Amino acid sequence: MNSPEPDNRIQQLFSEQRAADGRRAPSFERTWRLAAARLTESALPMSWGLRLAMASCAVLLAAVSVFLWNGTSKPVTSAKVTNSIVVASLTDWTSPTDCLLESFTWPVASSSKQ
Repeated sequence: MNSPEPDNRIQQLFSEQRAADGRRAPSFERTWRLAAARLTESALPMSWGLRLAMASCAVLLAAVSVFLWNGTSKPVTSAKVTNSIVVASLTDWTSPTDCLLESFTWPVASSSKQ
């Protein structure tokens, strides 16, 4: 079994590090108070006129969107439905890279053989 001395030394080092971190870190209470103070200072009071203008813009945007959406969806009445489906045979199918599998011959080499 291992002796307890290395474990005690590691515990002591961690305790020292924890204490050093505690001295360096700001307290939670202070950080919370500063954040709350900044929040109340930076929040601008919004006037009723500005609120009314924003609400009316939102309503106007919604009305225009509904009007445009209803105007573009026209039912198709003269469409003919056909049940014919074109099915290609699998033996006729070629991949786009089939040309890479073909053996390449140089035009110069084939003309010199004659």
